[in-house]
Amino acid sequence: MKSLFPYALRRVLALVLAALAFSVSGFGADVGSTEAEVLEALGEPTSRMSAGSVTILNYPNRIFRIENDTVVSIRRLGGCGDPAPAASNGKACGASSRTSSGTSKSMSSSSTGSTSSASSSASAASKASSGPGAAAAKRPTGPALEWGTEYRAAAERAASTKRPVFLFFTGSNWCTWCKKLEAEILETTLFRNYAAQKLVLVKLDFPRGIPQPEWMISQNQALSKKYRVTGYPTVVMLSPTGKFLASLGYAPGGPVPFVTALQELENAP
Repeated sequence: MKSLFPYALRRVLALVLAALAFSVSGFGADVGSTEAEVLEALGEPTSRMSAGSVTILNYPNRIFRIENDTVVSIRRLGGCGDPAPAASNGKACGASSRTSSGTSKSMSSSSTGSTSSASSSASAASKASSGPGAAAAKRPTGPALEWGTEYRAAAERAASTKRPVFLFFTGSNWCTWCKKLEAEILETTLFRNYAAQKLVLVKLDFPRGIPQPEWMISQNQALSKKYRVTGYPTVVMLSPTGKFLASLGYAPGGPVPFVTALQELENAP
């Protein structure tokens, strides 16, 4: 009997450790997995972005980059705070990718031009929020968002600057979730800095009780129908040439996962 007890104890401990490993890693959700395996392991993502052979799956604590139906990198957000922070060893926190030979390597935090400045802004805002000037620090800094309302002018600017178009379908004076998206994500220092460098912004408003020009009503309704907008808020991302890339909505978690997913989409062919 004495010899059986340690064995049984070791067996239970092994099962517990295996269960913990399963829950932490997410079976079928690692570099080399297929998109179907990620969805089976983690369920539907908060948002999905696609461009050519690249798909970005955005979950609250990690971002999956999939190329040709294979996960090539995972950027983990839990415990890292910024989209691409520099760890003490000079590598991006929790990010990994697979090379053509099947080995893993760390993703550099300099993969996009705006990552460093956006990360610095997020870090500064986070530190300031715990200091004596916390109330003032919550007000966003950085360039104010430059919203256009005319789609054609925005499309021409996108083509000339080679920037994606960010179409924001909203009900500005009545939609609670639209207001939350603006307050918690769009009107933050992180998103402001990113948008100033990378995006052409267009606000397509569907207010209640506020008159609008006929051309604006017609334009907004036509774009809403074209991109199958069924609720607000909806963000539609278009490539600089007008190709549909993604449709997004409000999701909790602040600007970091939102901006990180947009950064991952930048290098799509």
